[in-house]
Amino acid sequence: TYDDCCCSGFQHKIGRLPKSDSPTKSAIRKNSGLGKDIHAQMATYIKDGSTDIIGICVPRQLEPSFVSLLKIYALKFNKKLVFIGKDDLVQIIFGIMQRHNLELKDI
Repeated sequence: TYDDCCCSGFQHKIGRLPKSDSPTKSAIRKNSGLGKDIHAQMATYIKDGSTDIIGICVPRQLEPSFVSLLKIYALKFNKKLVFIGKDDLVQIIFGIMQRHNLELKDI
């Protein structure tokens, strides 16, 4: 999925990789089913010359070597890479709720 955004007067195209998975304690590896899916979509966004930023949102940690590989790809093709984990999502939601004076029942 793509989004367009404007930041500091510049137009950017963001490639989003939201992923869902059953919660486990094991990290997502490059060769796992979810890892292969992330890797394939990342390759698509990298080949797209108009994508500036790639955001990966996953329910659990990525294996450190997998993160390193994705960062190398992003650096090589001049893309910005953002990782958002489940703890980050909780903080984002909590911040939005506080900003708008919302309680859980309001959502």
